[in-house]
Amino acid sequence: MMENGTSPTTLTLTGATNVVVYHFPADDPDYPNWVKAGKPQCWGRDYQCKGDADGTFSGKDQDGKRVWVNLSDLNILVPAWGKVDNATWKANPTWICADYDHAFSGKDQDGKRVWVNLSDLNILVAAWGKVDTNPVFSTNPCFP
Repeated sequence: MMENGTSPTTLTLTGATNVVVYHFPADDPDYPNWVKAGKPQCWGRDYQCKGDADGTFSGKDQDGKRVWVNLSDLNILVPAWGKVDNATWKANPTWICADYDHAFSGKDQDGKRVWVNLSDLNILVAAWGKVDTNPVFSTNPCFP
């Protein structure tokens, strides 16, 4: 048993290559919402809280800097917009990756949470097409 009362996770990676395991820090203020959201691995990516839903970059500028927030991230946000965490939500596991602020905006009449909303769109727009050395990425990092 670990100090926080959870069991440690054991990974067996014999023969595995190119395996990335994301970790969401237990001392992060968004940790309780990460648990409520089903512990999505995408929330542990470096630029996810800045608008990068898919963990990929679309290209590089003339100096070789990467552009992380682009059309593929918007294409994840749009179908998730205003949806509640029901069976349809759970059938689309990438949708939670468009919840950049790690908060839900309210609940529907059945008490289901709405995760992706205007604050998430505003985060995506602020980082849209910017390279990874832009202050939008270097100030207030997802995991200081």
